[in-house]
Amino acid sequence: MKWLVSEGDEIEAWADVVEVQSDKSTVNIQSPKEGIIKKIHHEVGDTVLVGATLVDIDYPGEGD
Repeated sequence: MKWLVSEGDEIEAWADVVEVQSDKSTVNIQSPKEGIIKKIHHEVGDTVLVGATLVDIDYPGEGD
């Protein structure tokens, strides 16, 4: 439904990244760690399959 971040944003651990909606509810998906948003893979309004990559996040100190 709505991205809460943009590419290049620095985010904190447990920050909300995107708001998604299913047939039954609307929820926010969070980042488990602090990092930098590298790429957003979908546009607002896209239908995305469960398990698909939503966003690439670069976590400092970790490899690709």
